[in-house]
Amino acid sequence: DVVHEMLSRHEAFFGAAGHERVRGATVVVFGLGGVGSHCAVMLARAGVAALRLVDFDHVSLSSLNRHAVATLDDVGSPKARVLADHVAKVAPFVAVEGLPQMVTAACAEAMLAPVHGRPVDLVVDCIDDVETKAALLETCCRLNIKALSAMGAGAKADPTKLCVAPLADAVHDPLAVKLRWKLRQRGVDYGGAELEPGTAGAPGAAERVTCVYSYEQPRCSLLPLSDAQVAAGAKNFGAVDVDHFRVRVMPVLGASPAL
Repeated sequence: DVVHEMLSRHEAFFGAAGHERVRGATVVVFGLGGVGSHCAVMLARAGVAALRLVDFDHVSLSSLNRHAVATLDDVGSPKARVLADHVAKVAPFVAVEGLPQMVTAACAEAMLAPVHGRPVDLVVDCIDDVETKAALLETCCRLNIKALSAMGAGAKADPTKLCVAPLADAVHDPLAVKLRWKLRQRGVDYGGAELEPGTAGAPGAAERVTCVYSYEQPRCSLLPLSDAQVAAGAKNFGAVDVDHFRVRVMPVLGASPAL
């Protein structure tokens, strides 16, 4: 069996029972840049049952130093479609769909609907906008869906300072601090306060969000935009014009987001 042979090393690593859990998993990945694209590809190669890949953005020239699969020919194409097409080629046994849309509080629940009839087991949040992250994670907590949230990888390079921990325990990460504050505004309390059962921040909700973060101090700052870049507008960076999104130039070592 071709699929069994492709996944044989994973089965040997996880054991039969663990491998079956992976093979039966349905995962939604939000944000398909330097972090999310690598995550999605590895989930597919691990043999998950179904993947939904969500990102409203397009491949840009500046993202090619860190994207898992995009090429020069893909510049200008939706990241969700580029990645879904790649997954279909390397792991045709995975039910995959690409969704080139932005997640908002209004549509987050719909984006967490079953994938090809399979209920969602895990959300991987690789979004770099704090408002959007908060809207997504609040919805995950309300729907009792486990989430793994990636914090900031830009301007960092030391893999020994990477940590996996509850979101409430993340330290020395500005994005984690802002995210916790935004979630408290939405009723998801990461400070241990008692809330009414059934609310987004009821006991146990915080434990459903695990994060990957680095306590390394950033090695450099955001780069200023040149006059020519400002004049060219957001689409010069492969971004879509959105009111609360700030176009920025973040120094990124290509391999760091993949880790």
